[in-house]
Amino acid sequence: MNIKLIIEAIIYFNANINRNRIPSDPEQPLP
Repeated sequence: MNIKLIIEAIIYFNANINRNRIPSDPEQPLP
């Protein structure tokens, strides 16, 4: 399995969770 794709998927889903958690600033970039 491609580790890079797995990591990118995790980052993508984490970004969606953070976006849902902080509706006041939906475009807040992750550090």
